[in-house]
Amino acid sequence: MNEIYSYIYSLAVAASAAGIATALAPDEGQLKKYVKYVAALCVLIMLALPAKNAIAAIAGGVQDAMSALEIKTDAGDSESSAEAAIIAQTKQNIEAGLSMLLAAKLGCSADAVTVAVTLDTSDPQAIVVASVDARAPAEYKTIGIEIWLAEQTGCAAGNVVVEWISSES
Repeated sequence: MNEIYSYIYSLAVAASAAGIATALAPDEGQLKKYVKYVAALCVLIMLALPAKNAIAAIAGGVQDAMSALEIKTDAGDSESSAEAAIIAQTKQNIEAGLSMLLAAKLGCSADAVTVAVTLDTSDPQAIVVASVDARAPAEYKTIGIEIWLAEQTGCAAGNVVVEWISSES
């Protein structure tokens, strides 16, 4: 939010400076025309700065996403090993996402919660979460968290196990 205020302030300063420069320019000759032109260019540049920053941020985000998705394979790797790598990364992403969701739901730190999922990969076109095993601190114990996890993952509630760990150990 501070960046927005800073941008608006900079835009106002640039517009004010352009107005003052235009007003102070002498009326006779071509100079006033050039002063107006340069002032308008300066204001346009100030207007375009957020677009430049947004494009740079998007380009950086796309580059980060592409590097995260990059799977290193040797020339001799088969298609099945690439699928296995994708499934392993998917499993890891699901576990990390569920850990963050569960920690937010319980109101504890993300480091205190661990989640392990088992994926049913019998049909490569429809991989589903078969079971969820979670560990969370006992002081955050909540009734119905198993059902909530089942709803989040789409697996049967009977296949969700939450182990409440005592912090006294």
